[in-house]
Amino acid sequence: MQFSKEALAGLADKSQDAYAALFNDGSIDQPENQAAMDTLEPETLRLIAINVVRTCPKEQLNSLIPQTQHLLRTPASSFTQKLQDAYYVHNRINVITDKPQFAYKAWTQNFKPEAFHKNADFSHELLGNSASQQEKASYLAESTPRASLYSVMQNVRTAFPNTPAETEDSKSIKHSFTQHVKRALQAADHIDSLISCKEDSDLVEHLEKLTKHFATYPTVGTRPVITSAKEDLAKRIAGMNLANRAAACNHLTALCPKDGSNIFTEIADLVKNKVRAAHDHSADSDFEISRQGKDAASKSDAPDSPKLVNPGKLKCGIFGGCSTSKAEDNGDYYSDSDTEEEKKGSCWSWGQ
Repeated sequence: MQFSKEALAGLADKSQDAYAALFNDGSIDQPENQAAMDTLEPETLRLIAINVVRTCPKEQLNSLIPQTQHLLRTPASSFTQKLQDAYYVHNRINVITDKPQFAYKAWTQNFKPEAFHKNADFSHELLGNSASQQEKASYLAESTPRASLYSVMQNVRTAFPNTPAETEDSKSIKHSFTQHVKRALQAADHIDSLISCKEDSDLVEHLEKLTKHFATYPTVGTRPVITSAKEDLAKRIAGMNLANRAAACNHLTALCPKDGSNIFTEIADLVKNKVRAAHDHSADSDFEISRQGKDAASKSDAPDSPKLVNPGKLKCGIFGGCSTSKAEDNGDYYSDSDTEEEKKGSCWSWGQ
């Protein structure tokens, strides 16, 4: 089918099936249509390209770029370049949910942030609302190997930069997907650090930091590094000194869901069993505040009171009993400003 310039421009509208119009009968290969393409405004060509990708049947997407490669040598070359950019953005975002096990490769290998910059509106459409972005960040955190966490995070940040401040007195606005990915990948790093950290106090600290956002990105708990080492992790926690063990158990309790179970429920149960076996008693010594009674807390002021043994958030009895007030997520750790980790120049720094 031969298109007029006006008819081609009309394919930029979302209501039009641009793929079917141009590719079903080979219209894109007609010299007259290619010449007409060359007369359109760059923005119109970009919108047509996006609409082609948007309306392309899923089973045809993988062949779309090879199918149009020859057009780079025709008057439709400008359109083809924009089509390739639109496809690139579509592929990199959709692979996160379609093939999560390969997503980190798509966000680290031959990465082209400029394609996202040129198609920011299409990127936003594909990312969806905050809940959809949260889900995508969770998938990335679940499947990205630790060695690639930093690269993925940096590339996401580059693809979705901050919105510049409108006035000198205002601050730049951070992209919501960037923030989701940052927090989810930080949680993934803390998960992995539970296994690799050397000091017991560091393990307790990683557990504490996980309580900030684990509930938002729970799939990080399925990372192979922790699912394959839960027995060893439970053994280590059970063998800690009283203060560290009690603190670790409190954080484990906070990480367990009120209903159902997760990896930390399994670890907590393993710890309890190991502590019981070691001390030959049946009391849940380090888990007196159970998942059914997280809000209960000891108020005794006796000489061996938990307050005197370990004042503050953590209260430990001399026989291992402990309680804590509900953790309050006040944003001290994950704030919109640089965290202490970032200020120290850690691998999680987002730069200036």
